[in-house]
Amino acid sequence: PTQGPTQGPTQGPTQGPTSAPSAAPEPSSSCILRAELGFPDYEDVDNAPYYGYHTDWLEVWFEGEDEYCDSATFPKWCTYENTNSTSTGAYISNVDDFYYDWASKKDKMQEEMFEMDAVAGKTSTFYVSHWYNKLDYYGEYKCWSDHMLAATLEIVSISDGITSTVMDEDENSGWKHAVSNEILTHVKDENGDSVMNPEYEGEFSLLVTCDEECECKAHDYTVVKQVG
Repeated sequence: PTQGPTQGPTQGPTQGPTSAPSAAPEPSSSCILRAELGFPDYEDVDNAPYYGYHTDWLEVWFEGEDEYCDSATFPKWCTYENTNSTSTGAYISNVDDFYYDWASKKDKMQEEMFEMDAVAGKTSTFYVSHWYNKLDYYGEYKCWSDHMLAATLEIVSISDGITSTVMDEDENSGWKHAVSNEILTHVKDENGDSVMNPEYEGEFSLLVTCDEECECKAHDYTVVKQVG
């Protein structure tokens, strides 16, 4: 601006506040988010609705931090565990073990777990991505559908020993990347080789914001394509 205002206020407020403003909410003495990426819909691998192999993995970004957290990177605000101590990612392998004894040994299911500390008043971003196999195995059979076995992300908040399920405004408490029977993870290129399908929506992001009292809400769930 070329000059200041032409006139200041004519007078101060006629009366101060009659009482002190109420105190701002005190930050929770502890506020933790625990995220699990796995297959909670299946008590056992054989309960999965399809045969196949599917791996998804999670990354977490925390407001105000430069480093992210995943199965190989552990900043001070995050810890990582996997139900399979020798592996990473959320993985399911469901093989038809009715006809072949060896196949039952291939049945596996594992999940990964993240814990983020001091999240009160902060927003965390969760990225889930599909890990592509070399091809979509046995895609010619409807019962063998790798692409349909997406892992589910579930999140809880823990404050002063109380655990609460994190939900979005529609009261969803579990999120996964989009799947469709018609869209496989792989397609054939002009040479007949299997390549990643650019139409497969194998990734999503989700924000979780916690207030100073550790009330946490999920929002802005977004599915994206990983290829192309």
